[in-house]
Amino acid sequence: MQEFLIPAKPDLQAARETWLKTLAHERRLSPETVEAYERDTR
Repeated sequence: MQEFLIPAKPDLQAARETWLKTLAHERRLSPETVEAYERDTR
C-alpha cells in the first residue's frame, strides 16, 4: 500500500508550526513528544 501526502495550505502549515513551538516552549513537552506530534500531523 502506498501513502500519498497532500500539502496543506500555507496558513494551516503556519498554524501547525506555531502549535508545535507552543508545545515545546510554553508547555515544555519533551523533544521526543513534540517530534511524535510532528510526525503524526504530517
